[in-house]
Amino acid sequence: MSRIEGASVHDDIGATAMDAVQSVVDEYEKEAFTALWESVKNEKE
Repeated sequence: MSRIEGASVHDDIGATAMDAVQSVVDEYEKEAFTALWESVKNEKE
């Protein structure tokens, strides 16, 4: 495998893991999935 000068990788799923999960939840719009995600986001550390 060789390296390509100037090559880069980019994704637009989200700046953070939390943003990425929120993007997936928003895309699928499943009530149970959304409720689960909301409970995870609201958990206290």
